[in-house]
Amino acid sequence: MPDISFCIPTYNFAKFLPTTLDSIIEQADENIEIVIVDGGSTDETDEIIHSYQKKFPQFVFFKREENCGVDRDIAKTVKLAKGNFCWLFSADDILKPGAINKMREFIAMGDWNALITNFTICDYQMNP
Repeated sequence: MPDISFCIPTYNFAKFLPTTLDSIIEQADENIEIVIVDGGSTDETDEIIHSYQKKFPQFVFFKREENCGVDRDIAKTVKLAKGNFCWLFSADDILKPGAINKMREFIAMGDWNALITNFTICDYQMNP
């Protein structure tokens, strides 16, 4: 069973997904799961997801027929997740190097219901 599930809602974010997924997979191990709920994208999201499912076996993908809104998509990712902890992530986020290990250190320190992490706001070219 995974210890952390990355829960990612997406809708027409195909141009960002490879960078997002690479940033997770580069530091992931067999105890990491990625769960993506697609709110009915009309871009290349399906093709990108299917190519990453081949690279990373702990991948769950659910595609909606129509857009139901990000709140329902987030809730669905959490419902599908098998990890002990859900890391809510956006389809255009980039995981900083060492973040998974740092999160595991925090998890080991206490009995958490929620952890809020630091973030950096970037433009569409992922520049801070």
